Amino acid sequence: MDKSELIKSLADYDSRREVVKAAIKDEEVRRSLFSLVEERAINKTLDIPMDYNGSMRIGRELDILLNAMDAVSEIGAWDSQLVQPIIPSVINLLDYEFYYTNKRAAEIIASAVNKDSIELIRPAIPKLTNLLEHREIIIEDTKIDNMDSVGNAQRALLFISVINCESLKDAIPKMMKYSDDYDSNIKDILQNISEQYCELLKPILPEIIEHLDNNEYIRIIGNVAQNDVETIKPAIPILIQQLDKPDFREESARVLGIIVEGNVGYVQSAIPKLIKLLDSSDEWVCVNAARSLKIVSQQDETLIRRLDSIIDNVSLFDEVCHLENTRDFYAYDLAFDAVNKNPNDPEALKAFGEMIGHNFNRFEFDLSTKSKLKAREKSIEYFKKSAEIKPTFETYEHIGSAYLLFWMDMGSAPEGGEIDGEIRQDLIRKSIYYSTKASELNPEDIECQLRIALNNNILRNYDEAISLLEELYQKDPDNHEVYGRLADFYVDAAKRLNEENNYYEAYEYLTKAKSIEDIYSSTREELDQMLEDENLKSKLKNQLNNLNSKIKTLTKERSEKFSESGEMAYSECIKDNPQLAPDAKTKLDEILAIDNLMSKTNQEMEKTKARKKKSGFLAKIGDAVSSTAKQGKLKVELYNLERKKKSAFTDFGEALWTSHKNGDDALQELSDIWQAIEKIEQQINKNEEEIENLNKYIK
Repeated sequence: MDKSELIKSLADYDSRREVVKAAIKDEEVRRSLFSLVEERAINKTLDIPMDYNGSMRIGRELDILLNAMDAVSEIGAWDSQLVQPIIPSVINLLDYEFYYTNKRAAEIIASAVNKDSIELIRPAIPKLTNLLEHREIIIEDTKIDNMDSVGNAQRALLFISVINCESLKDAIPKMMKYSDDYDSNIKDILQNISEQYCELLKPILPEIIEHLDNNEYIRIIGNVAQNDVETIKPAIPILIQQLDKPDFREESARVLGIIVEGNVGYVQSAIPKLIKLLDSSDEWVCVNAARSLKIVSQQDETLIRRLDSIIDNVSLFDEVCHLENTRDFYAYDLAFDAVNKNPNDPEALKAFGEMIGHNFNRFEFDLSTKSKLKAREKSIEYFKKSAEIKPTFETYEHIGSAYLLFWMDMGSAPEGGEIDGEIRQDLIRKSIYYSTKASELNPEDIECQLRIALNNNILRNYDEAISLLEELYQKDPDNHEVYGRLADFYVDAAKRLNEENNYYEAYEYLTKAKSIEDIYSSTREELDQMLEDENLKSKLKNQLNNLNSKIKTLTKERSEKFSESGEMAYSECIKDNPQLAPDAKTKLDEILAIDNLMSKTNQEMEKTKARKKKSGFLAKIGDAVSSTAKQGKLKVELYNLERKKKSAFTDFGEALWTSHKNGDDALQELSDIWQAIEKIEQQINKNEEEIENLNKYIK
């Protein structure tokens, strides 16, 4: 792929995806792509002109650079190792005070972070930290929002903190300044630092202590306390006060337990409050309070027994999952230690499988999708080991969930389109298999059955998915997840049926979705658009006309079959004189009467032709005129009798059909015709049902 072809392909999203896939597999394509970035990174004079209303106009060279950077970012997201050669040039691009390049450069650096790339990325850290301050940039006196660049810079710094937080030492004071930003990654960065290298936080501890009305900062204090209780001594009175506040008491009780291990005397004043928390309805508040109290209550045997009962009631897996939900990264270490000490403990195996799945960045210290997929496989492996030792609902449920997540992660890979077939479908089938095993052990679990329905929908088993959700809706009509998903499935089914030209069935599903009142706003918007679509209503009317036309044609075909059966039966009746039902006998008598009339008319016709002719010219002319007139009249009578006989055959055939349906099979010779008529009638009935359904929606 030469450069001109590469540049052209990068301009279109679908083509760019093909470039990304090619670059992942082919080093030459990758080099060509990287050179587009490197050439333009060296050129520091890329113009960014503004038009009269302040909008940026991107020139061709800059457009090529941005498209190439997007492709590089996608490659790094798949495999961080592949983009290492381009990182120095990307770091240079952070010198531009330009939203588009900063945003992409920070994104590429984030995608390149792994355990081997820290030294390569280290020069980017001060530039990324500097980006945190640039909420807005000014180009030609116009302010441009730069928060996407800030967000990507935070994300890159967060990934670096997972791998090597020591490299962020000089950036910490500046990061603390922006730690309270909405949806910020800074608190997570500080927490990672507090776990791995808490000494780095000492200069900003006073500021952290001022923020203890926040659980993230309380966790950070707890992490520091594990290494140096004296350092966080000023935080202890505030933590004791936080025991009175529902939002902070669980985390404060946990951290006080860490402090107690370092110095019992520091938390003596907290004991009455901790004892009071043992009666809390929140399980984890009780557990954390009990652990703190157990250290300071060695003499009170009654209290100790109560504390042991509370603590022993919590399984390792429950604790690991709870810690993960509170974003406490010690959960990984807790599970890791447990599985190393107890390699055949199903709880430890299950807990570690959970941690690998959620904290995949700790598994290989690589944040790419490729690493994520490896982590998913390893997670499932540990879950299955646990299930072999002790098959439980929870373990099977986690295997089913892990396979679904594996399917989702695989879809985000550059090769997603190529592997969207049998490989990914097999993951969904496995998810259904293990979710079904879980559901057999706990049939009342709604979440598990929801996953089975979702998986069936993914496999396009639409009827099965909808049927299962309808059953769940009947059991639990107030479950928002159930009826929200059911409405989604109804709308999806309507769209599919609309594409297949089954308009009335589509409308039927739309009506079902509309009957569910509280559904997702996006579903409601899509639903309303389809219900108000005049084009769909027009298609419904066209379908109604087509159905009526089909019924007309089928009715004609049925009449022809009745006539055929009547004619065939008449011959058999003349020959064998079978016993017929009264209605059929009446119709047969009518045919015989018509036959009798036709016979007489034919005889009269022959007499007219054979009548003796008179002599004389005028007499001959008169006889000829008279004979012709009479023959004409007789021919008309015969024609009318023929038509009447054909109609009588049809009536006779219909009477025999009715007799056949009532169980009277006097004429077995008609069985083939009966089968044909039965098929026609089935088609007529089906079309009539469709018309009835259509009429509900056409006013």
